[in-house]
This record gives sequence, C-alpha cells and structure tokens, in this order.
Amino acid sequence: MGVVSVVSVSGELDAAAVEPLTAGVAAALARSRSVVVDLSGVTFVDCHAIGALVRSQRDADRRGGRLRVAALSDQAQRVFTVLDLHGVLGGDRDVAAECRAAIGGPPPPVERTGSPEPPAAPHAPLGVPAPAAA
Repeated sequence: MGVVSVVSVSGELDAAAVEPLTAGVAAALARSRSVVVDLSGVTFVDCHAIGALVRSQRDADRRGGRLRVAALSDQAQRVFTVLDLHGVLGGDRDVAAECRAAIGGPPPPVERTGSPEPPAAPHAPLGVPAPAAA
C-alpha cells in the first residue's frame, strides 16, 4: 500500500502564495507518488493558485503520481465549480476520502506536512455567484 502525503495550507492562496504552495507540493511529490492538498484552512483562492495546482497535478501525472485537493471552503468550492475543476483536481470530499481516491483503495497511512502560511492580503470578493440548484 502506498503512502499519501498531505500538504496542509491555510490563509489566502493568491500570487504571493504560489511559490510556497508549489514548493510544498513538489517536496511532497518527491517523497510519495500520491499527494492530497488540504485546503480546509484556506479563505481565498485566485487564478494564480488554481494555475499552480493544475501545473502541480500535471507534474504529478508526468511522474506517474496523483495530486488531489480536499476540504474546499465555500469560496473555493464555487471557483472549482465554475471552472469545472473537480474532475481534474477533486475537492468534493474530505481529506481521508481524497487520500483513498488518490491511491484507489482503502485508507493509506498519511504523512502530514504544512507549507508556510502565505502572507495575508485584502481581496475584493470574486463576485462569482453560487451555481443555481437544478
């Protein structure tokens, strides 16, 4: 059974956070083929962070690994839904469920690491409306 590395991030994921986010994910991918990025402590996600996560997922894929995200805030959930990222990065489930999905089996041992908290910066709301209920 493989080990899943969990990278926990918090605060605002914007342009200032891309470098520490990318470095944390790259370090986790160097240790294990499966990585889950825990976004439960994230209060804001912008296009820079989304781009970094997608690039990291592609890097994991090229290495024969897997990158998933978990525990999205309401704001991040709206962004992922509007951009249709759930099929690419996950995010519909909690950390344990995404760990299982990352290896396609029962819960693996989890190695938890944290990336540096990005500096706080004020942001205007994205203005992205929540999807309408069907």
